[in-house]
Amino acid sequence: MKGLKHKVAIVAGAAPGNIGGATAVRLAEEGAAVLAADLNEAAAQSVVDEVRAFGGEAASRRFDKPRRDSASDSVATLRGVARFRGPIVRASARSVVA
Repeated sequence: MKGLKHKVAIVAGAAPGNIGGATAVRLAEEGAAVLAADLNEAAAQSVVDEVRAFGGEAASRRFDKPRRDSASDSVATLRGVARFRGPIVRASARSVVA
């Protein structure tokens, strides 16, 4: 099933071994292109590597939850992608208003 084909998802808190990483992988399995965002960019890159291993599309970005510009920069990165239509998933503990 590829219910999210042609969609792009930003997953904040996407690191291996946590709900964000699992969410990013599952969204990619459903066909979404995923931006894995985490404070530890190397951890987010590990999620990207896992997604790409099964042919999924993903990119990583450092994401610092308390900084509003970090969230808006991540969204701005994807706004330039013609197929961006959401969803945005926040799997991190602290809310950010973009």
